[in-house]
Formats: sequence, C-alpha cells, structure tokens
Amino acid sequence: MKWEPIPGAPRYQANAGGQIRGPSGKILSTRLKRKYLQVEVEGKTRAVHRIIAELFVPNPELKPEVSHKDGNRHNNSSSNLVRMTRLENREHSYAMGLHRPQRGEDHGSAKVDDQDVRDIRKMCRQGAKYQEVAEIYELTRTAVGLIVRRETWGHVL
Repeated sequence: MKWEPIPGAPRYQANAGGQIRGPSGKILSTRLKRKYLQVEVEGKTRAVHRIIAELFVPNPELKPEVSHKDGNRHNNSSSNLVRMTRLENREHSYAMGLHRPQRGEDHGSAKVDDQDVRDIRKMCRQGAKYQEVAEIYELTRTAVGLIVRRETWGHVL
C-alpha cells in the first residue's frame, strides 16, 4: 500500500488503508477520543479519518465533513470515507441508526411529555381555552395551539 506524507507534518505518512506511521516508520497507535480514533502528529491530536480523507478522498465540492459509509468509526479505510455537508452527515447518521432525531420528550428543552400532550389536546377538545391550558402547563398560548393542531408533537397519538 502506498504511503503519502501528511500535509503539515511531512515526517508522518498515511496510507489508504487508514494507517498512520511516524518518522521512525512505525505505525502509530490510536486512541479513542469523542468516539473517533485519534493519533498524535507533530504534538497535535488529529482524527485519523480526517487525515485519510484529506489525502485519499477527493473533495471537489469542498464539503466540510467526513463520514464513515458503514457507520463504523473505527474503519478509516479511504474506501469507507465520504465527504458530506453537515445536513447530509446528519441524515446519514439517522439512516444508519447511529442517532435518533431528538423530538418530543427526548428533546432536551421539552417542557411537557407525551402524556401532557395527550391531556392538553383532550382539554382543548372539551372546550378549555388555550390560555387556561397554557397557564396550567407553563406554556405559551401559541405553544398550546401548535400542539393541538399537531404542528408540534405530531408524532404523539
């Protein structure tokens, strides 16, 4: 496998298989940091997948992110890496089952849960005013209206 010098660290080299070697020619050990394999190059910690992509994955559209096609962050072979926009990368991670969209009560800023949503809709169907319901649940009248019309929390039956 052909070794290429790493831009900004010419004493270090990488190959398309996802390996990095140092000035001595020894393959560097990696460590896991933020779920990605990292190596120490010229005193700086760098993500292996980004080094490999920089050298071996064309980027004619100048897409800023590098994604693992198979979803395996330890597979840094150039054939497994692809350039993406942030949106493409997010959608890919959802499609691969790596992340779930945060919605409803799973969202960090949710002020109500699924049962509250059911209760809010029921109260409004029975004639409660949006403002009254909003005060009970510490929401805005607008938020109650969005819930009732299923513009938010539409996934809750």
